[in-house]
Amino acid sequence: MDIATFHASRRFAEVKSGRIAYFERGQGPVALFIHGVPINGYHWRHVIDRVQHLRRCIAIDLMGLGYTEISPSQDVSFTAQAQMVAEVLGALGIDKIDLVANDSGGGIAQLFAAPHPERPRWLVLTNLDVPDGWPPPPGPSAWPG
Repeated sequence: MDIATFHASRRFAEVKSGRIAYFERGQGPVALFIHGVPINGYHWRHVIDRVQHLRRCIAIDLMGLGYTEISPSQDVSFTAQAQMVAEVLGALGIDKIDLVANDSGGGIAQLFAAPHPERPRWLVLTNLDVPDGWPPPPGPSAWPG
């Protein structure tokens, strides 16, 4: 999927946290994709291309990133991002999800899933940051050895 197709299909959910940008394609059980910092939902385009025939794929843009619009005073912490995820799902009328996240999106996904254990059918985390480990330490000293 090219960027023009992705951008042309962008939608917005008006929620308490702001005007949250998301991309949606496919049918079936919902798979929600959460990206890391500093990218946006476009990160998931190749995965969505491959699974849209099996899932209703939704890739959001986190607050402060991509095309999501928020007020300058909006909290963009991991906890606030997790709350925004709940708000978007509520606005879209979605209860159960297959939750897929990477990088700092993995920390957000964990903070969403912990108080809502009934909502994720699956939780897939890859190459992620954890809520208490953000931001990761800078430079080579962050690596053991």
